[in-house]
Amino acid sequence: MMRSVKLRFTPFAWLMLLVAACSPTGGSQEAASDAETPQEAAVDADAMARLAGIWVNEDTNAVLLKVEGDSIVYADSTVVPARFVVRNDTLVVMGVEEMHYAIEQISDDVFYYQTLTGESIHLVRSHSPADTLAFCHTEPEAIELDAAPVERDTVMYAPSGKRYHLYVKVNPSLSKVYVNSYNEEGMAVRTAYYDNVVHIGVFNGATRICSHDFRKADFADFVPSAFYDSAVLANIEFGRIDEEGTHFQAELSQPESYTSYVVNIMVSHEGEITVEAVE
Repeated sequence: MMRSVKLRFTPFAWLMLLVAACSPTGGSQEAASDAETPQEAAVDADAMARLAGIWVNEDTNAVLLKVEGDSIVYADSTVVPARFVVRNDTLVVMGVEEMHYAIEQISDDVFYYQTLTGESIHLVRSHSPADTLAFCHTEPEAIELDAAPVERDTVMYAPSGKRYHLYVKVNPSLSKVYVNSYNEEGMAVRTAYYDNVVHIGVFNGATRICSHDFRKADFADFVPSAFYDSAVLANIEFGRIDEEGTHFQAELSQPESYTSYVVNIMVSHEGEITVEAVE
């Protein structure tokens, strides 16, 4: 079945669902079981302290990361810093999910660990004051996606013979989308990208049929939630005009990935917008 949602030009009304969890009636709650969850391994504070400082690739001397307290700051200004701990000779990096890297060696000057695929990565401590310049950024920079062409227009004729002028304009927004990937050292990192706002316009001569800004949230019900979180509204393409109205297709894609979803948009001849999943 095709799902559809009609968008109207009225202020959004937010519906909040409150779900209350109630204990069963007819008696007191059972006492907690004596069996406790095994205690999490203690944090190795000494190992974390030894990691403090700037680390470079042993072979290339490329500046990679800086450890401050319980945070890893990356030299790549587009990568989001991550919290970490060391437990049981394992570097545990907290992001969208915990990632575990087996530590081979930590000393005052070397840090060797294994990637998730078992590759051995060798870092050495930097003693060059100039390497601090790689961490001058105060917060991660978001990457602005290329949209080519940014602004497009075309003319189409309806079956009735009416002439319609259609516009699409892609504008970068200030909303950020975080994408998970792996850097050259095998660490899972999060990169920030700017999302887009895409404007469409439909005109019949001087009469404006529709002028509307679309955001990623308009298509949340039509793509998988796991995909949606790290997707951007990449583009809206022209489609066709028929007896029902003017048809467009919105493309949501994940940066650094070939995965994308297409969602149908239809603007009726009266200007009503309908969003529908592609069959």
